[in-house]
This record gives sequence, C-alpha cells and structure tokens, in this order.
Amino acid sequence: MSDILLNAEEKMMGVIDNLESNLRQIRTGRASGQMLERVQVEYYGAMTPINQMAQISVVEGTQLVIKPYDRSIIKDISHAIQAANLGLNPQAEADVIRIQVPQLTEDRRKELAKDAQKYSE
Repeated sequence: MSDILLNAEEKMMGVIDNLESNLRQIRTGRASGQMLERVQVEYYGAMTPINQMAQISVVEGTQLVIKPYDRSIIKDISHAIQAANLGLNPQAEADVIRIQVPQLTEDRRKELAKDAQKYSE
C-alpha cells in the first residue's frame, strides 16, 4: 500500500513542478530571466537554452539585458526570441540584446488568466 502512496506522491510532485515551470513562463509586466527559460538557439549544431550561452540580467525591473558569451550569436538569439512568440521585441546592439518588457493591457491580463487556468487543469 505504501508503494501506491509513494507513486502517487511522486506523480503529484511532478505535476506541481510542471505547473510552476509553466507559470514562470507567463509574461507579466515585470522582466524576469525565467521568461526566456525555454527559448533555445542552435549553437554548434545543438539546440541550447539561452541561459547556458549568455548572461541574462534585469535592469530597472522592466528591461532584460542578454550578454552572450560569444558575440557572434547575437542575431541567432534575437531571432530565436522572436520565433518563440513571447510577445517580446529584442533589440540587438553590438554586444548585448535589450528587451523592453511592455506593461500589461487589460486584454493581455485576461489572456494570461486564461493561460494560467489552462495550465492549472
């Protein structure tokens, strides 16, 4: 009987971890490096998460600054962020990418609430 309970507990913890991961991806009015957690870029033939190839920092709570360790992949990172359809517009500069996180509108808040509800189910 205890094996059944342990198995159920493991499955429930997995579901909770998945929910937390999905909720971190929702873009609120504040900038967070976790917003880009699932964005991957092809780097030397392998799909690699941005946080493994660049330093991501938050400036003034509303702007993300991405500084790649290899400057030659700035355009690739910028294209991957746009292709991820996160509603973010990256601005590539010489050695960094800046992303201004826009404030939420009422329509966007309703859309996020629907997404959160979908994730919770």
